[in-house]
Amino acid sequence: MKIIRQILSLLLFASVLVLSSCGIPLNRDEETELRIYAKTVAADDVHSLLVLGDSIAAHYGVSEEESYEAKLTHKLSESGETWVSTNWGVSGYTTGDLVTLLRQKRENASARKILSEADLICISIGGNNILEYVRRAGYEGFPTATVANIRKLLRAFEDEAEPMKVEFLADLEVIMKEIKDLSPRATVLIQNIHNVARDVEGNFPLFGETATAASLLEPVFAPLLKLLDENAERLGYTVADTYSAFRDCPEKRLLRREMLHPNPEGHTLIAEVLYDTYLKTRNRA
Repeated sequence: MKIIRQILSLLLFASVLVLSSCGIPLNRDEETELRIYAKTVAADDVHSLLVLGDSIAAHYGVSEEESYEAKLTHKLSESGETWVSTNWGVSGYTTGDLVTLLRQKRENASARKILSEADLICISIGGNNILEYVRRAGYEGFPTATVANIRKLLRAFEDEAEPMKVEFLADLEVIMKEIKDLSPRATVLIQNIHNVARDVEGNFPLFGETATAASLLEPVFAPLLKLLDENAERLGYTVADTYSAFRDCPEKRLLRREMLHPNPEGHTLIAEVLYDTYLKTRNRA
């Protein structure tokens, strides 16, 4: 019975991989709000945090107060500095979507001002790139979520990893160029991607004596993790290692039940990683 429950847990986990991330941007793009915010961030004594990316950036499933954006802004302000934030996170975004968003923002004078005045830019992106290629590798969720088909998926994904890396890196280069063109002095932190099987309990001996759901999914995340590390210095960003933080944290649960998105505790951990990474980056400058 225990083996059956473990297999069912893995199958449930695998099925959520095909879900599109979803969320709502914290700040609407109405022109009035943009103009007011642009004036705020332009003040000499105000520091500005800009959050970019996918549904994790848009704090899907948690309140604004529970989001890592809010918690990070609070931590940054504890030293006596005044920090304000805006959020351009959007449901389901891939790196390609973020390229399009940044190019659109350049056409709006107020949005361009916000970007150019940003002191710290935090980016959560890449999870939806992986979801796209998982689908291309042939996984469609239930009823095909069998042990044999999961093995087949992992083998097929090896063939998809190279084009995913090429596409991701090409987009990443454009993203950083768009940011650096308008905001060359900003510190840019890119969160790497946490393993969404992190909270799945138990071992899966059908895949190996010590196999866990998280270890089975390592090959899916490894290509983009490595790519982010290898290109950080060249492109001018710093990796905020949320992947290792989620892996090593003793907290029992950091993800919502659908396993893609962080719960409030997960957002707290992300805020801590971003804050610590920012301090180290600023101290090195």
